[in-house]
Amino acid sequence: MIADAIPWVLGAALVVFLAWPRRRLRISQVYRVSPRDLWDATMPHPARPNLYDAIERYDWAPGSDSAAMIQYRGAGRAHYSHDLAEDRLQAGQLIVTLNAAGEAAEKMTCQTAIRPDPGGARLDMDIAFETLSRRGGWQWAQLLMRGLTGVSLRMQINAVLAKSGAFDRYAAAHGGAPGGASVLGMRVSRGALLLAILACGWWAWSFGPWLALALVVGLVAHEAGHVAVMRAFGDRSSAFYFVPFLGGVAIGRMNHAQDWRHAAMVLGGPVAGLGSALVAGGLGWLLGNDFLLACGAFFAAINLFNLLPIPPLDGGQLALIVLRSMVPAPVLRHVGTALMGGGFVLALWWELGLLAWLLGAFTLVALLAPGGMVPAGRAALTRGGAAGLMVIGVGLAALLAGIYVAVIDGYGMYPLLRALVDGPFAA
Repeated sequence: MIADAIPWVLGAALVVFLAWPRRRLRISQVYRVSPRDLWDATMPHPARPNLYDAIERYDWAPGSDSAAMIQYRGAGRAHYSHDLAEDRLQAGQLIVTLNAAGEAAEKMTCQTAIRPDPGGARLDMDIAFETLSRRGGWQWAQLLMRGLTGVSLRMQINAVLAKSGAFDRYAAAHGGAPGGASVLGMRVSRGALLLAILACGWWAWSFGPWLALALVVGLVAHEAGHVAVMRAFGDRSSAFYFVPFLGGVAIGRMNHAQDWRHAAMVLGGPVAGLGSALVAGGLGWLLGNDFLLACGAFFAAINLFNLLPIPPLDGGQLALIVLRSMVPAPVLRHVGTALMGGGFVLALWWELGLLAWLLGAFTLVALLAPGGMVPAGRAALTRGGAAGLMVIGVGLAALLAGIYVAVIDGYGMYPLLRALVDGPFAA
C-alpha cells in the first residue's frame, strides 16, 4: 500500500517544485569556451544572428542596438533592453513579457557577468521576476515550469555555443573537453552514484533484487547505446544517469545541427536494447535458463515501450523528426501536444503514477505554449529520409515485439514473471 502511494506523492512533490512561483534565480555555470564567445552567445546584437531555438526573431528599434521586441517561437512577445559594460563583460538585461492584450505582464531583470575560468569561461546570472499585471497563457506556462528555468537556460546557451562553433574553437586552441569517469557510459561521480544507489534501492525494494538487476542491465544497455552514438560524433563528455523512480537519461553536448544526427542518437538506445534482448534470450534458450529468457522478453518490452510515439520518449522524438518534413510547423506543434496528451492518458490508464504526473505537467505547458517540443533552427530530413527513418523505427519496434511475443508464447507470461522474481538459480 505504501509502495503504491510513493510514486503519486513524489509526483505531486515534483509538480509543486516545478510550479512553485520563484521570484529569484541564480545561475553559475562554466562553459568550455572563450569569455568573448560566451558574451556573444548571451548578449543579443543586431549584427549577430539569433541562434536561440525558442526565439523566432528580435525586432530591433530603429538605430538601436540595445532595445528590441522579442518574438518567441510559437507564442509570446516581450520588450527587451540591456545596459552593457562590454570592457568588463558585465550587463544588466530587462525583459518585459506581454499578455494577449499587449499589456506588460511580467518583468524579468538579469544581472550578468562573465569571467575567465580554468575550465573556459564562467557565466554568473542573478535573475529576479516581478508580476506586473494579468498573465496570459504564455506567462502561466513559464510560471508553471519555473523550477526548470535554470536548466532550460543552461541548455539553450549550450546549444547556441555549439551552433556558433565556440566549443570547436576552444577545443582547437586548448584541446578537447575531458570525458570524465564513466562505466559503460554511466557517469561516475558522487551525484551520479547517489542517484544510482537510490534508483537501484527503490527497484530492489519494490520488485525484488533479481528483477531490479534485470531492469538495471536493460537500462544500462539502452542508455549506453545513446551515449555510444554521441561519443561516435565526438561528444566525449556525454554520459547517462539513473533517474530514481523513472529510469535513465543520457546527457551530452552533441550538436543536433541536422535532424539525422538527432535521429541517430535516439535510435542508438533501442538498437542497443534489441541487442541485449537477443543476447539474453539467445543465452536463455541455449542454456535452458528461464531467468535469461525472461530477461530477453523484459528487455524487448522496455525498449518497445520506449518506442511509443509519445514525447519525450524515443518514439516521440522520432515521430516529431519524421513529421517535421511532412507537416507545417504550426500544425506540428499541436501534433506534438496531442501525442504527449495521449501519453498522459495512457499513463493514467496503466496507473504509472510518477510518469502520469510528468506527462500531465508537460502536456499542460504544451497546451499553454505549444511548440517547445518541436525542434527548430536546424536542417530537417528530406521526405525520403523521413520515410526511411519511419521504416527503421517501425521495423525496430516489430523486431522487439517479435522477440517478446515469441518468448511469451513459448514459455508463458506467468512462469517468466516468476523467473524474473526468483532469479537464475531457482529450482
